[in-house]
Amino acid sequence: MENNRLLKARLLKEAQLIAEKFPFYTVKGKLNHLYGNIYESPDGEIKCALEIVYEETFPEHPPQFIFSDDSPNIPEGTQIKSLKNWTPESNVVDIVNEISELKKIAVETKGQQAVLIDTIEEDEYLTPDPGEYPSDYGEEHINTKNYPEWKPEDFGESTNTEIEEEQFESTDADIQIATEAALVQQEYAMDYINNSVGIVEIYLTITVEQTFIIKINFSNYPQRPELILNEGLTSLFGDIYEKLKILKNWKEKSPSHIVEIIRELESKLWFLSEVEIETKKITGSYKTETINNIFSNLKVILLTYGFKEYTLNVDLSNYPNFPKIEYSTELNDLIKNPVENLAVYKNWKKKDSHVVEVLEEISWLVDKNSRINFEIDLLKGGMKEVSYLADINSITAKLAGQLKTKDLTFEFNVKLPDNYPMSAPEFVLKTDLEGMEELEKKLKKQIEEFVGSWHPFNYLIDLFNRISKAIFEVSVVSCVICHQIDCPSCSSKISAPNADYGEECQVMCPSCERLYHKHCWDQTILSFGKCGFCLRPPPPHLRPK
Repeated sequence: MENNRLLKARLLKEAQLIAEKFPFYTVKGKLNHLYGNIYESPDGEIKCALEIVYEETFPEHPPQFIFSDDSPNIPEGTQIKSLKNWTPESNVVDIVNEISELKKIAVETKGQQAVLIDTIEEDEYLTPDPGEYPSDYGEEHINTKNYPEWKPEDFGESTNTEIEEEQFESTDADIQIATEAALVQQEYAMDYINNSVGIVEIYLTITVEQTFIIKINFSNYPQRPELILNEGLTSLFGDIYEKLKILKNWKEKSPSHIVEIIRELESKLWFLSEVEIETKKITGSYKTETINNIFSNLKVILLTYGFKEYTLNVDLSNYPNFPKIEYSTELNDLIKNPVENLAVYKNWKKKDSHVVEVLEEISWLVDKNSRINFEIDLLKGGMKEVSYLADINSITAKLAGQLKTKDLTFEFNVKLPDNYPMSAPEFVLKTDLEGMEELEKKLKKQIEEFVGSWHPFNYLIDLFNRISKAIFEVSVVSCVICHQIDCPSCSSKISAPNADYGEECQVMCPSCERLYHKHCWDQTILSFGKCGFCLRPPPPHLRPK
């Protein structure tokens, strides 16, 4: 690949040196095939045309020179010194200069006709029959002021926008622009825009799913060209004239080639092939939307309890560095944990870490905090007082009720582990139970049994329900659906062990033992067909009639 680029750069340089002195152009946009005039008689009657064809052996060996007209030829046996003394460091323009001078002498002296350039190797160069060349090599196209007419096929097999047939001024600038376009076309797919050789659209296919269209206007070359990017690339790069070193350091006196700009832009886009892999991992696990129609910028939607959605924006443009993460206001209020505090952020390793791991940790925090908020709502529905300190993951809850002898309020502290609810919480009874050893023993047993059988589908309210039922005459147990003690339909309490408190309105799921108001249970089974927590269908006798 590097050798090909060096060869193309050499061919371009040779073409530019020739174009400084002679009106030459590329044939079908190929730098290895040039055609032009090397001499015209003062009266304009005689024009000397020359083709230059570079073989694969160039620059070890000189190119092939072919006369394409019937002008007087160089006398047979004439030695072309620059051709005979050729080295890989020689310039083709020196040979063209020498041939031009010899042609001038041949024309002026009307020397011998149809002599071959045959000083390097016998029969290496052949004099073609002008009649065998296509009409676009014909004499009517050859003069010192105009190039032969340009046609769409001169720039490749197909274009979306046809180039109108017209005559181009034979200036150095035109040669440079046409040569730059040809050099780009040798490496990239492109179309000509607005019938201009110097305004093109180039197609960069970076990944299987991503092809970018770059518009470049280099019609004023060697002035700095104008690049027009789509919204997605503009968002990705910002100021392209600052992002690309070639454009930032552009010098008109020694301009870079247009194709070099495309190469640098392409190299900066190659990271998207890795980003595409990362993106597929994300879209395979989460609901996403693209931002600005570029897949390195994603809006990720996280679902949690109650199918509530939280969103964040992920910018992978710096991958394999850590992505840019922007929480929505709701997400930030929920997790209260900046990106810099994430474990995956602190342990990020280029090439080894993946963006989906970041989302997994954030999703875990969403589920954890949503679960805690849900638990607190349950506790508040059935307990006297509940407070939560998020910074230390600590809940303080007060359970009030009536023993047979007196009213009591029990205060508990619940310490939630970092990986709650995967691990059991820690319960501490804050109320002094001096003189009530039996009650204290009973409470500790309830807590030990609850913690010992903990699994992620348990809820804190379950323990307090058990404690309440065990020690109080009036239970403060609340319904797991409406979170109320009194039924919203019949106003009866969910638990009323004696007649002073009226009739019970209660059903217990036989699978998970969670308590419902009967009306709430009936509505859940009629609507859902299962317990809202354990997702198991009820036995026939508990189905609403």
